[in-house]
Amino acid sequence: MTKIWEEPHILYRRADKHRLQVLERIDKLGYGHIIDGLTRCNELHSLNALARCVSRVSGREINAGRLKTAIKRMDRMAIGFTIDINYEYLDLKHIFVFIKNEFLEPYSIPLLDWIRLFTYTYNYPGTLIQYYAPIRYIDRFIDELRDTYGDGKAVITRIDDKMRSQPQLSREGPLAAFYELRDDPEKEAAELRRELDSLTKRTVLNYLQRKRRSKKHNVSMDLLDLLILRLLEKNAFINIRRVAQELPHTSRIVQRHFRNHVKQVIRGIYMKYTYINQLVDFVALVSLYVNNSYADHIDFLSNYLKSKNWVHGIAYGNNSTNDEPIIFIFTSIYKPNVIKLLELLNNYRKQDIINKYEILEIDMNKTQKYGIPYSNYDQYSRYWSFIITKGRRPQ
Repeated sequence: MTKIWEEPHILYRRADKHRLQVLERIDKLGYGHIIDGLTRCNELHSLNALARCVSRVSGREINAGRLKTAIKRMDRMAIGFTIDINYEYLDLKHIFVFIKNEFLEPYSIPLLDWIRLFTYTYNYPGTLIQYYAPIRYIDRFIDELRDTYGDGKAVITRIDDKMRSQPQLSREGPLAAFYELRDDPEKEAAELRRELDSLTKRTVLNYLQRKRRSKKHNVSMDLLDLLILRLLEKNAFINIRRVAQELPHTSRIVQRHFRNHVKQVIRGIYMKYTYINQLVDFVALVSLYVNNSYADHIDFLSNYLKSKNWVHGIAYGNNSTNDEPIIFIFTSIYKPNVIKLLELLNNYRKQDIINKYEILEIDMNKTQKYGIPYSNYDQYSRYWSFIITKGRRPQ
């Protein structure tokens, strides 16, 4: 592999040399396929079960001892891991709000107890907020946001599904995966258009039926489950015994809750965005306004884009005002690659896959993230308590 610091390209000179050396070390140690395998595993209650899952998914045999060593080494490299949660199992949706031309103070915004993410944007100045919202009260939630911000002042989008993603480290090597958009933009857009046009109504219906069946669940979550999930969001590999120490319960109770409840809502294990974002110098939210002709295929389109190495998180939903289908993509790339990204998005538009797109560059220094709002959960009713409050969000 070519050493990154030998290449004169400007993107290498701007990069954090130490972190890129860490990626090279991951490649040399052969941990790429382990990291890739973790994204499709949720067997965190047992190291042996997790090793078997990673072996099955990655196609390479790995035992519990080697997996444990790999996790410890990556922890020493300051590579953190979190979990991808299926929030529908928690009866939660996400709502994105973008307030144009205003930089709001973090603790002056409405529905503060429900915030997932808060940040500012550069090129289109404004405040970007992501909320958790209880499914049962989502219409009231959106009405409250409209009443607060006023018509036309904020763009409010209800999210149907939100998925994490990350570059496939074992496919092309870590360095290539993180900073390159390798495909020809025109050819990729034309290929995607052909795939979308070839989808039959029956194919879409069958896919949606499978998706609905996969979402059915009989898990009755309680406050302890939410607290366990919150700790796993901070550190996916936290020990069950350590979790029990953090919570007022025994290891046996925590283990039982994990196996019977928590495991069902975990979709995989991913590297934290904070680590990925520090490897590059351009972090943004890309909004794709999908052509109505392909609105029924937005699931397919989102899953297609999820596999791209410039996509590190993806969500799709509808504008609450005009019901326009939108796909949101969190991306982390090097600035020299922004031109190629623009070429790709323009080709999507030429192929009538999207009507338009917007790129909001995110100020990572101002970004604040919050975990599951467990303080809003009513243990007695086993559901979220929706009370409009103002003030500092509980940590």
